[in-house]
Amino acid sequence: MKIFVRTLILILLISVLFPGQVMCRAKQKTITIVFRFDDYSSRSTTDLEVRLLDAFKKYNVPLTFGVIPYVWAKDVHDLSPKSVVPLTPLKADILRDAIKAGILEVALHGYSHQTLSSPVNARYSEFSGLDYTGQFERIAGGKNLLEKMLGIQITTFIPPWNSYDLNTIKVLEKIGFKTISADMYGVAKEFSQLRFLPETCALLDLQEAVRSARNISDNKPIIVILFHSYDFIEGDRGKGKLTYQDFIKLLTWVTSQKDIHVRTIEETTQVIGNLSSHRFIKYSSFVSSPLHRLWPAFLNKPYSTKVYLSIRAFRSMRVKYWLLFTLFYLVSLMVSIAITSLVGFHLFSKFRNLGAIAKYASLILLGLLAVYAFRDLEIYFRGAIVLTCILGVNVGIWYSLSILKEKAL
Repeated sequence: MKIFVRTLILILLISVLFPGQVMCRAKQKTITIVFRFDDYSSRSTTDLEVRLLDAFKKYNVPLTFGVIPYVWAKDVHDLSPKSVVPLTPLKADILRDAIKAGILEVALHGYSHQTLSSPVNARYSEFSGLDYTGQFERIAGGKNLLEKMLGIQITTFIPPWNSYDLNTIKVLEKIGFKTISADMYGVAKEFSQLRFLPETCALLDLQEAVRSARNISDNKPIIVILFHSYDFIEGDRGKGKLTYQDFIKLLTWVTSQKDIHVRTIEETTQVIGNLSSHRFIKYSSFVSSPLHRLWPAFLNKPYSTKVYLSIRAFRSMRVKYWLLFTLFYLVSLMVSIAITSLVGFHLFSKFRNLGAIAKYASLILLGLLAVYAFRDLEIYFRGAIVLTCILGVNVGIWYSLSILKEKAL
């Protein structure tokens, strides 16, 4: 009976720590990849955009374009009034051709992509902080322009700088949007009618994201790749990090992988069942938790924010994360206690006055370090591990002194 119980506990531990290896492989894993290209407008780099669309046509791979209907005439960070430039017939024709070819979904990417206020927490926004009426006018106006020019219904919204608020959600629900695609750190209503599909990585992170998706216990992981024209050297020699040919190689690799299916945002919402606000809120609250700052930098995290997990896979990953997190700090505490106890037995038995000084000095040191670590109400890994070890030193000193006292009696 004992052997059976021990075996069962071992199996449970392995299933928690290595869910991808223990899971039944009856269902074929399908990795969904979404290419989300933002900032298409009358002022964007037409030549590069046409080349990208030609590449997607050649490989018969769909993608989603975030289109700005009325782009700001000059600097998008300039708060002074400027005129806007509506989408030109030429740029609309390019979109219509790609839509007819069956490889493009058009999403509304704001109204003018111009920040309406100074950045909050170092983040620009076109909508966050704007009242409901102001947001309604901008989103409805942008939607109407694109739908009239392209002759299609726009159901996906991509907020500029991935920034929005609850008023944005209310407006989108009111005027018939089905999906919002921002990032992992946005807000959501618990019972929103919208589906949430956040971006998860950049182009250069794609292969790493695929490796992570293959190793997790999720049969339908999602990777949403956000990219812009300025990610290409041909689009911006200052910011660009890859060439068009590098992208072609990446696209060739993606299409050669049997477990990868490339879809638009809209297609993904039709294939993947649960993209609810509940799923988004749960995963977002976990990945944005300040406690992640305490994770040791030299250890790989048991999860990847480059993949959007299902609720079931997320729960399994969360258990594994906190188990390893607790184990790391517990081992660090026990090791510091053990080392200090051994040293204390040796030193305090020879120098009794040293023990009296050490036990109070260690308490004072612990207090001072705690005040320093929490001086701005935030603590990071270095502070956490130092406090853990100093706590272990305190316990070790007091423990060794108590044992020596008992022996003396």
